Formats: sequence, C-alpha cells, structure tokens
Amino acid sequence: QARNIGQIKFCMLYESMILRELSFEDGSAQAKFRSDMMEIQRDYFHHSSYLHLNGRPVVVIYITRSRFGEGFSRQTLDMIREDMGEDIYFIADEPFF
Repeated sequence: QARNIGQIKFCMLYESMILRELSFEDGSAQAKFRSDMMEIQRDYFHHSSYLHLNGRPVVVIYITRSRFGEGFSRQTLDMIREDMGEDIYFIADEPFF
C-alpha cells in the first residue's frame, strides 16, 4: 500500500474490450459486466480513497463506442445500478484519433 494513500483519490477504468468475445444478445456480456462491477464494488468502493462524486462511486468505461449499438446502453447501466443497489457514476470515454 502506498504511504500517501490518504492523500490521493482513485477510481476504476473498465476496459470495454473485455466484453468483445461476449454477446449482448444472449446476455453473456451483461452478466460479465455485472460480475465485474460487483467485484469492483466489493473490493474498492468502500475504500476511503476511492473517488466519489456527490457521494456516488466513479467508474470510467473506456471506449464505449465499441459496445454501444450491440445492446450496451444506458438501460444496461441502469440495470447494473439497480441490481447492485449502488448509484454508480459512470463516465464514458470516447477518444477519437
């Protein structure tokens, strides 16, 4: 553990390509995403240095465009929030080069 952990804030960056081999049509991608979010919640959200905005834990989702249009939507994020009982502050990263 870093000696200055009390002086920093951190949050998770979720790499959407983790889901690339899974399907939103059969629900396997949603199940994996839900499982990953629950693991992050269990292991990190309670940490005193975990970043919260307005009391909400922050998770950044990297390159969401790779999954949107395939069934990954705001409804998916709302379902995760409801299932977990956690009002996660999702930030979608959409870089274009």
